[in-house]
Amino acid sequence: MTYQYYTAILLPEGSEAPIRKYMEDLEIQFGFGRPLPPQIPLAAFETPFPPDRIDRAVLKQLPALAFTRPALQKGDMVMEAADPDLLTGARNALKGVNGKEPPQPLAHPFFDWKGLLLCPEGFPGAAPADDISRLPELPEPHRWHTWRLGLFQIILDPRRLWWEHLSWELLWTVRKARKN
Repeated sequence: MTYQYYTAILLPEGSEAPIRKYMEDLEIQFGFGRPLPPQIPLAAFETPFPPDRIDRAVLKQLPALAFTRPALQKGDMVMEAADPDLLTGARNALKGVNGKEPPQPLAHPFFDWKGLLLCPEGFPGAAPADDISRLPELPEPHRWHTWRLGLFQIILDPRRLWWEHLSWELLWTVRKARKN
């Protein structure tokens, strides 16, 4: 087993209902499956780090989180983030502590996503690229002015596709405060 740590954008607690419902509808209608809770993975690391490594002032200046319609990204079905600069900004909120540089991110296939994973490549029943237009849009647009940045521990079996044998644990979150 391989242990890694990764940061991800999470919706505010209690406000995930529209996204969870949408993902459940996709699962029923198209056979989508998802190995992770609703989140946008940002970067993987070899070792964990404390939440004080997140620059809250940088986080506070980031825009609201919103999604556009589903898209195919490198074979994975993703609900794209409306503002790609939000993802870059959230990655840049990681800072060094006590003169140490921030940890260097690892390469991992799901950190290329520019949004929320709906279905990884290889899941049974995944809609082919020409069926993307049949996927429903979110019933109503949502914008989350506050959201969370979290650190997860993820355990993978390197002999299998990453989503086939996956366990995770949320270690901490830092709330992105609303801009004034």
